[in-house]
Amino acid sequence: MAKQSKTKKQEYVGKGKAPKSLLSLAAILDEYITLKEQKVLVDQEIEHEKLRVQNLLNGMQEAMNAYNTPPPPPSAGTISP
Repeated sequence: MAKQSKTKKQEYVGKGKAPKSLLSLAAILDEYITLKEQKVLVDQEIEHEKLRVQNLLNGMQEAMNAYNTPPPPPSAGTISP
């Protein structure tokens, strides 16, 4: 079995040809660059969404604090009924 894989390897290496199903180095690099660019965009979108969620949570916390804050006592100048 080792002899058979060695023979296959020699076929590819010896002829300097790869099976047609394999991508060329240029195609691999192009795909890699495209994927990296997509990853950068996705990472930026994730960071943007994290900031939006953080701002939403901060706003909700401020609203809850305002709701739970007791009203100020009436001032001495007001007439109570």
